[in-house]
Amino acid sequence: MEPGAPVPDRARPDEVVRHGRSLLQHGPLNDRVYLMKLDESDLPGLSGLPGLPGTASIIDRMEELAMRHGYTRLFARVPEHAAHRFLARGFAVEACVPGMCRGRTAGCFMGRHLWDARAVPRRPGLLCEVLAPANARKAGLEQGTACARHGTRIPQVASESTSGTQEMEPRPKTGRVIELGPDHAPALARLYADTFATYPFPVHDPAYLARSMAEGVLFHGIADDDALNGHDSGQTAGGACWPLLLRKWTWRGAAPR
Repeated sequence: MEPGAPVPDRARPDEVVRHGRSLLQHGPLNDRVYLMKLDESDLPGLSGLPGLPGTASIIDRMEELAMRHGYTRLFARVPEHAAHRFLARGFAVEACVPGMCRGRTAGCFMGRHLWDARAVPRRPGLLCEVLAPANARKAGLEQGTACARHGTRIPQVASESTSGTQEMEPRPKTGRVIELGPDHAPALARLYADTFATYPFPVHDPAYLARSMAEGVLFHGIADDDALNGHDSGQTAGGACWPLLLRKWTWRGAAPR
C-alpha cells in the first residue's frame, strides 16, 4: 500500500457489482477486489472476442476499484485460456483445477498483491496444519511430519487407512437431505457461526444467506429432527465456467470435509 493511499472502511460490508457482463465483489471485509464471474467480452483484444468498443477491460476496472478504496489484493477465477491476459498485468496463478469449466477446460485462480506485506502469511502454522493432511494423502505418506516450508510440526490425525485401534474423527450424524430456503437462513447462519471463526462472505448474517438463495445459490442441508447438522452449497452462476462450483459441506460436531 502506497503512502497516502485510502484506508479501507472496514465498517462497510463487501458488495457485488457488475462491469459489463462480469461480476465483481469488493469491500473492506476481505480487503480485495474479487472477479467472481468473467465474461470474456469484458477482455478487449482477446482473440475472437474484441470486447465492447470504448470500454475499459475488467482488469482496468479491478485496478480502479482497488485504487479508489485502498484495497491490497486483486483475485480472479478465469478459464485457463484467459489466464495469460492476467499474467501480463502482474497476476500469478495460485491454483489451477482441471475440468473446472463445464468439465472441458481448466480454471485458474489468479492473485495479485498491491501491498507486499499482504503476500506474507500472518499464520503460517495454520496453513501448514491445513495443507499437511492433503499433501500427505496425495503423496501416500504418513501424516504427522513437519512442514517443509515453515518447519511447523503437524499433529498426527487418523487417515482413511488407519487401523481401528486409533481414534478416528467424529463421524457426522445421519439425517434427511433437504433443500434449504429463506426460512432456514437463521439456522444456517448459526451453523456457520459454530463452524467457522472467520469466512470471506458474511455467512453469519441470515439476511445475506436469504439474499444469496434468491440470487441462485443452492443450499441443501442434513436435518436430524428439527436440527440442522450440516449443509452443502453450490454456486450456479451462468457462463462457461463453474456451474455448481465450490460445493462445500459443513458439519456440526465434526471437522469440515
